[in-house]
Amino acid sequence: MPRSRRSVPAPEWLTTTQAGAILGVSSRTVVRAIKEARLPARVTTGKQFRLDRADVERFAASQQYVPDVHHQDQIEEDRPLPT
Repeated sequence: MPRSRRSVPAPEWLTTTQAGAILGVSSRTVVRAIKEARLPARVTTGKQFRLDRADVERFAASQQYVPDVHHQDQIEEDRPLPT
């Protein structure tokens, strides 16, 4: 009797910005987690990171990060604060 192969769903690749939106952090924080080897990612030929949505969701569920509570008010870390 032939073995049946289970089909593995193809990964849904995310940018660091998309992953940051899921995690509630900036894309720079996502890059830092990648560089610290806390979040797996692939590098494209254009030298940009891509993350598997499943990995991002596992990372979020593992509580390995603390979301930036001010993220909604300050989307970009480099944007000056209002005076």
